[in-house]
Amino acid sequence: MFERRICSFTKRPIASSDKSSVQITLADIDENGRLLNTISTYDVCGVVRRNGLSDGYLTDKIFGEEY
Repeated sequence: MFERRICSFTKRPIASSDKSSVQITLADIDENGRLLNTISTYDVCGVVRRNGLSDGYLTDKIFGEEY
């Protein structure tokens, strides 16, 4: 079954023809740096990557605005 991907930052659907979109999967860790049994997945559309905004958006999403 096909599940449409949504950009984690713009909240817009990612077209199947968007060849520059990526899916980033990161393991979750606790405050001591130990791995948890969960993962976080982020879908990034090509527009965000082309504009050079994905690094900043991903950092804000993971660490919060105080970083």
